[in-house]
Amino acid sequence: MLIDSHCHLNYKEYALMKEVKKKALEMGVDTFIAIGASDGLKSCYDTLEIAKNEDNIFATVGIHPHDAKLYTDDVENELNKLALEEKVVAIGEIGLDYYYEHSPKDLQIEVFKKQLNIAKKLNLAIIIHTRDAEEDTIKVLSEFKKENKDAKILFHCFSGSQKLADFAISIDAYISFSGIITFKKADEIREIVKNTPMEKVLVETDSPYLTPIPFRGKTNHPAYVSYVAKKVSEVKEISESDVIKITRENTINFFGLNIK
Repeated sequence: MLIDSHCHLNYKEYALMKEVKKKALEMGVDTFIAIGASDGLKSCYDTLEIAKNEDNIFATVGIHPHDAKLYTDDVENELNKLALEEKVVAIGEIGLDYYYEHSPKDLQIEVFKKQLNIAKKLNLAIIIHTRDAEEDTIKVLSEFKKENKDAKILFHCFSGSQKLADFAISIDAYISFSGIITFKKADEIREIVKNTPMEKVLVETDSPYLTPIPFRGKTNHPAYVSYVAKKVSEVKEISESDVIKITRENTINFFGLNIK
């Protein structure tokens, strides 16, 4: 069975969680990493509540770079508390986003570093969001990795350059691919999929965003991670069953999930 390693379940589209899980199971998906990292702390609370009430749903907590301007000492203290919850398996998604720059660049970097330190202190995995900010992302993570060689890092929804992918592999990070790899104009990302060792590959939907072909224009669902896995198998020229097996093992190992 597949794992959707990155989905946002605290949206009205997923109010009927039983239906979401049923749809996913029908398409071979049984486990979900629900990401709490938007609207400040609100999505963290909402996502953790979902995870507490549902089997095979795990949560992350963090402040998205868009919301760096909302980061305060009180927010940091609350993040530290939330991160201790049993169902929380990572800090994220955190990082840098210069495409929209909803928060100033220098503030994004400062908040990014502070949250990396929370992950370090609590020995939690780290989920990275980076968009149009490759150089600063590489700089921050290079410095962090020097002092924290065992830190587990995942570049989610990869849409960057081969240079960034090579850097990720060089620091022993994982790379997660989304429905983007099914898009017609995503040849460069598919080439990166081809070049990335399978032992470092995860799959995700980033739902409700980035709906894969053939469902473009409709709400994305965790169930559709099966289409991402299918595309990975095509690009890597290996069987879908191997993609499912390997990405499941990678996801379990990265997040330290207590499942088989």
